Amino acid sequence: MPEPRVTVTQLIKQQEKNKLLEQEIEIKRAKVAAFQGLPPNLELARHELRNARNEQMELIQLRERLLGRMAAGVA
Repeated sequence: MPEPRVTVTQLIKQQEKNKLLEQEIEIKRAKVAAFQGLPPNLELARHELRNARNEQMELIQLRERLLGRMAAGVA
């Protein structure tokens, strides 16, 4: 019977390398997903980020006002 070209040890090492590469790919995919929808131009991306932060602050303020009204209604 011919000798196998790949040993079990080599196969296990390759599987470990593949697993590490898959983990790196997942990290990179997460980074790419975080930037989905942003324009490639840095200034435009910064502008979008400022707008999103402003909208977030408005929503936080709205939540606080609503919670204040709820608390006033309970008291």
